[in-house]
Amino acid sequence: MPVLPDIGDVFSGCQIIARCGSGAYGITFLARNPLGQKVIIKIVGNLNSGERELTGLRNYMLVAGKHPSLLQIYHIGEHENGFYYTMEAADNIGSGNEYIPATLGNLFRRKKAFSPEEAVAVTRDLAAGLQVMHNAGLIHRDIKPDNIIFVNGKAKLSDPGLVISIGEQASFAGTPGFIPPELFKGEGVIDQKTDIYALGKVFYCLATGQKASCYPQLPDDMRIDVCRQIYPALIKLCNHKPEKRCSNVEELLAVLPETLKKPTVLERWYEDFRSWKQLNDRRYKNYRNLVLTLVLLALAGAAAVGVRHYQTLREQKRVESKLAAFRAKNADRPELVLLQLEVYLPNKAVEYKKLQLLLADAVRSQDCRRTVQCLEKLERFLHDSAVKLIPGLPADDDSMAEKEAAAGKMHGFLTAPLAEYLTGDQKKSLQLELAKFEKTLYRDWNGLKCGQDLENVQYFYMPLKFVPPGATVMQHSGKTAVVPYHFWIGKNEI
Repeated sequence: MPVLPDIGDVFSGCQIIARCGSGAYGITFLARNPLGQKVIIKIVGNLNSGERELTGLRNYMLVAGKHPSLLQIYHIGEHENGFYYTMEAADNIGSGNEYIPATLGNLFRRKKAFSPEEAVAVTRDLAAGLQVMHNAGLIHRDIKPDNIIFVNGKAKLSDPGLVISIGEQASFAGTPGFIPPELFKGEGVIDQKTDIYALGKVFYCLATGQKASCYPQLPDDMRIDVCRQIYPALIKLCNHKPEKRCSNVEELLAVLPETLKKPTVLERWYEDFRSWKQLNDRRYKNYRNLVLTLVLLALAGAAAVGVRHYQTLREQKRVESKLAAFRAKNADRPELVLLQLEVYLPNKAVEYKKLQLLLADAVRSQDCRRTVQCLEKLERFLHDSAVKLIPGLPADDDSMAEKEAAAGKMHGFLTAPLAEYLTGDQKKSLQLELAKFEKTLYRDWNGLKCGQDLENVQYFYMPLKFVPPGATVMQHSGKTAVVPYHFWIGKNEI
């Protein structure tokens, strides 16, 4: 273990101000050089374990001064059995004497939001710096928000410790969420496309404010004109299929907009109206029909017809409200209810289809009274079906495995679509009964528990998500698969 400097010591001509942190291969310090400028000093204690990092640093140092978006390495020197190097210090976002480097990761953790225009500008700057590295035959290998710093407000690629030459054999490295999926499968090679994929994920985080794992989902409140301009670039940069991604930085800069065009007042009004129309299609049609009807009534002078139309419209709105409440119970996914009935109550599935057809016919014919009757009949049917599927909890003399399996089935039932058709009191009673049962079941148990995710990754390489038993339709074959027992799966594998 090398002798490390203390705060106030002078090391390599620089006065140590604070200790910043430590990593797998070294320890970093904030210092002030003889000119009064703040710098970062990283000390790598073992030359053998840090030999690859030293080689990467030397290669990186040759090109780092050729672009303002690359971290500047000032000096590399020997220190006991290892080495050290000095480099630019990031801006400080801490308060008082506390030094917190202005990394993109720290800014995200402080809820810093970037506008889509800023996201494009920062990404293009970083891409230009990455282009210098790639042209020099170097691969960064670990582009992520925590390795992007801001110096005087300018974004730079930092932490060049994993830099390798193109074609050089290297171990698997990087950060989940920013590593191309084919590398997890043992396919593909580490090359320039690895950096492009990672930078694409950084662009996604910048533009949306969401985590890399949320890709390709865009925020609901993002303007449509912005979505149209950045989504093609995101698909090209972060596509799950390597052959559909950009192969070099030149293609990246070509597909990424230089600036985002702002819509005109007319375009913005049209997009707002179009968005409202898509979200309120039925209401839009009703309003359109109402306007046409009012025009005809005005021409014909039939005031009585107008009154009847108003009454009909009010009744339609009441029925639409009931329909919306019914559909909300299964999130507009009636096929999931049908799947549950076909698997667990097959004799009820046929009746359910008939009731659905009757409801659809009543809605199509705009028969409000018949629509309400069909809705009530369908809800009673689904409630009764749900009651029949309520699983029981075993007695105290059953085995631990049987009890846990029963708890998993109860979790699966409570999260399944039909459970939404129980009354509030029924569902609450089942939840309380399950909680009481599991309290006894897991009295002396500190391991994985039914219904709970595992966020503590001390003994696992990724968080685990709980999956209850149930049925699903396999996408590749279209067949229904029934999983009788609960299990856990890696969060990043979902």
